[in-house]
Amino acid sequence: MGSFADKFLFLRYIKNNKLQTITEKVSPTLQKIAKPQRGGLSIVEPFIPSGPQGWSYDLAAASVVSDQTDHGASDYEIFTSSFGEYWGSAKVSARAVSGSKGNEDAFLQHLTEVMDMSLKSFGAVAAQKIFAPVGNSIGRIQDLDEGGTAGEIQLYVRGDSFNFAKGMVVQAADGIGDGVPSNVRAGLGYVIGVTPDGDASGLIGSHIQISATSGGAVGGPSGWADNDYIFRSGDVSASVDLSDKTIRSLQGWITLVAPSGTYNGVNRSVHAGAGGFRVSANDVAGLSIKERIELGVNVGRSEYGAMEVDTVAVGPRTWMQLSQEVQDFGWAQFGKVMEIGAGEIVVITANGAIKVINDPYCKEADIWFLTIGLIKIYNYNGFPGPRDEDGLKMLRTGKNYEVQWQAFNSLTVGGQPQMHGRCSSGN
Repeated sequence: MGSFADKFLFLRYIKNNKLQTITEKVSPTLQKIAKPQRGGLSIVEPFIPSGPQGWSYDLAAASVVSDQTDHGASDYEIFTSSFGEYWGSAKVSARAVSGSKGNEDAFLQHLTEVMDMSLKSFGAVAAQKIFAPVGNSIGRIQDLDEGGTAGEIQLYVRGDSFNFAKGMVVQAADGIGDGVPSNVRAGLGYVIGVTPDGDASGLIGSHIQISATSGGAVGGPSGWADNDYIFRSGDVSASVDLSDKTIRSLQGWITLVAPSGTYNGVNRSVHAGAGGFRVSANDVAGLSIKERIELGVNVGRSEYGAMEVDTVAVGPRTWMQLSQEVQDFGWAQFGKVMEIGAGEIVVITANGAIKVINDPYCKEADIWFLTIGLIKIYNYNGFPGPRDEDGLKMLRTGKNYEVQWQAFNSLTVGGQPQMHGRCSSGN
């Protein structure tokens, strides 16, 4: 069975690149981002602000410009893009194996379903971390015992409950993870229930239910408190800033206010474009989503030279608002089925036609302006790649069989963060 399963895994998940395609299905933005391979080497990208870079028709004049030490000339600092660790695991039970003896197809069908579902979850983590806060918290506790018992948790944002699934192991901390948290709680939490709207069995108002022990009943893990932020286990650690362990999200690269501190080794106070381009909340107040998009593209083009912004990413609710705004300019087709509304939204801007993506992992508060060709996810071997360093693609773990995969990723913005932007959606 081993050699047959090995052959199956090779054909489905390696040769045909199914790992990447299944992983990407969860997010349209993730699909668009290029994933070049660089032999496992860390990628260092120069940060080059807009301005003269030492070009001249005269070599001597070009050298004078190039030799300047102020920013705006050819002097630049370096963004060393952080690697993020992603690990995946899918187990096939011994019962499934023994139940399919003499029927390899049945066993492989079971393995396929387990792998495919796990890979979609894997892709959801990657997509969320691209748009999530830098610290990668997945929710914040408003009330630790909203359902009447510690561990029956109400989150500040109900929609964050969809970041959780039964079986997850999570941690809590008093900070969002974008710096060194002062208190990472001692106890792990084991998710045993997700009820976004509560239910009729004593959990009214509770969004997630946590156990303090694996396989245990609902209970508050050691040290957890109201207002804590929740992380996947491994994403935060006491006295350590683990925003370097995960992909640097776009929220860290592209800021809503002009940056003044140091990020990834770059003193961003020397050039406002080091934090992307932005439109202030005051400037977009009262504007529709369509008008905000048009204004944002205009600001990027006129003030930062971002003339190739071609993609705008928004959350589903924001996309729906835009869809309603443009319906008068949309289309209606009458045939066997009447279709009214907006399918794929393209907005004409100062940069020409740009596509607006409805990405479920975007925060509704944000509108992202992306020069999509400059964004890359670099990694060791595919996105992600099966672990096969020991020559095996299936591992025996106790009574079960396990398939493992991993990716060490770094998200970059092409060394030119000023070619991407952000503004408030008003949501």
